Amino acid sequence: MAIKFTINVAGQRQVIAEIDKLSRDVAKGVKAAVNTSAYAIDRNAKRRLQPWNPPRGGVDTGRLRASIRPFFFQGGLAAEVGTNVKYAPFVEFGTRPHWPPKGALQRWAERHGMESDFLIRRAIAKHGTLAHPFLFPSFEDERPRFLKALSDAIKDQMRRRRG
Repeated sequence: MAIKFTINVAGQRQVIAEIDKLSRDVAKGVKAAVNTSAYAIDRNAKRRLQPWNPPRGGVDTGRLRASIRPFFFQGGLAAEVGTNVKYAPFVEFGTRPHWPPKGALQRWAERHGMESDFLIRRAIAKHGTLAHPFLFPSFEDERPRFLKALSDAIKDQMRRRRG
């Protein structure tokens, strides 16, 4: 047997309207925080891929750095910063030792004054590649600022309602 009951609140429509307005106002603050943080992560990740970064973390062609972008969704309430470059995970996380396919690094070798890619392929087969994290550290650097901005946006709207 199910029990059903209804509660009628005096001024129910006004309460719902106030909650909706509060939600819209908080959403504006959330959108601003998401926007600011997404672009900060984007800038920081690109900065981490500058040509002058120390050992083995430099930029060769700049393709990866140029491909980093924020993508906004859910009406600007959420964002993702990333890249569609296929080798980005190998730069971010490094690789275990493996033999790259013959010719895969030939253009890189030529840009660096090498006749053949064999020596670099052999080095990768022996040592793998070092990780050069750029996205995760950028996110971790921004996280506290983002969380504070979210908290401030909510607190600000709550104060405005009381005042």
